[in-house]
Amino acid sequence: MRTFIAFTLKNESLSKVTKIQELIKHLNVNLVKKDNIHLTLFFFGNIEEEKIKLIIEIIKKIKFQDIELYGTKIIYLPNPKKVSVIALKFETNNFLDEIINEYDKEIYNLGFKRDKKFLPHITIARVKNIIPLFNYKDKIKICINNIKLFKSELTQQGAVYTELFSYK
Repeated sequence: MRTFIAFTLKNESLSKVTKIQELIKHLNVNLVKKDNIHLTLFFFGNIEEEKIKLIIEIIKKIKFQDIELYGTKIIYLPNPKKVSVIALKFETNNFLDEIINEYDKEIYNLGFKRDKKFLPHITIARVKNIIPLFNYKDKIKICINNIKLFKSELTQQGAVYTELFSYK
């Protein structure tokens, strides 16, 4: 089962993100559906179902409270010359860093390791063709209010996320 842990946003924060999506929709990109907007904490890829219960126990164990984050700019992944994802990049803070470190330790104990440094971002669009780069300089403040475990199924219409567990 293809799974990941993600932070989800309060409704007013979701609205802020969708307003930014409106600014780039003319670029002929595939906008991420509002229901799929999240900030990935850890992507597991395909895992055995018996690990799901262990991951849920980790989510329950680590203390969490609402977190405010500040978006600083639009980024192009993997890089501006070969764009497949447009994302909003967010500044980290001490509380977020602590949560990431705690999760990384616990997840490592289950046999998982982060393949690259955590980059706090929200994917807002996927790109299939060459596009002009869009410059966005306004700061955006969002509030994260949940941690969720999702199952991700890839379909021809895009990814379908199913919530497996939610923790507030």
